[in-house]
Amino acid sequence: MVRTFLHTLTDFGDSIITLPIAALVLIWFAIWGDRNARLAWLAGLILCGAVTATLKIYFKACPVLGLDLDSPSGHTSMSLYVYGGLILITAAQLDHWRRNGVLILGGLFILGIALSRAVLEYHSKLEVAIGLVIGAGALALFWLPYRTHRPAPMPVWPLWLAALVPIAFLSGRSMSAEGLLFRIALYIHGFVGFCV
Repeated sequence: MVRTFLHTLTDFGDSIITLPIAALVLIWFAIWGDRNARLAWLAGLILCGAVTATLKIYFKACPVLGLDLDSPSGHTSMSLYVYGGLILITAAQLDHWRRNGVLILGGLFILGIALSRAVLEYHSKLEVAIGLVIGAGALALFWLPYRTHRPAPMPVWPLWLAALVPIAFLSGRSMSAEGLLFRIALYIHGFVGFCV
């Protein structure tokens, strides 16, 4: 029963769910006409995906002896960025006790996804920790400009309602780029030999 719960929880971090939700946030910012927030969100999303993919390619081609590091957790980095962004956007519009509740519950949800990756042995603890660092860095890239130049309050309930669509219809499915990244790693390593 615990493993079933962990599998359900870890599915929330799959790119098949997080990428559509990230796109919905972009659309939400576009509807409300906030160009700066839209650009900050897109920059953080690109950073999160690019750094995660680059490190996956590098460590697939160049394993580090003595470290259990093969593929930093994309579920973790994307969950921290996407759900973390939704949580911060929501919390910024709430009063003290509701804001704290959203931050605590949201943080536990993200931490649960991260821990599920290690407990279910999809990733090592180090790979999950690297995913957390990537996601936190990308989230900071979005949040630092957004919190100081936040637009007038925009209703977040439509965003959350729209986010339920990919969760409801895509949960349990997977979209993995691991095989493609591994082939890219082998090709680049064979062509350039970039390990240091």
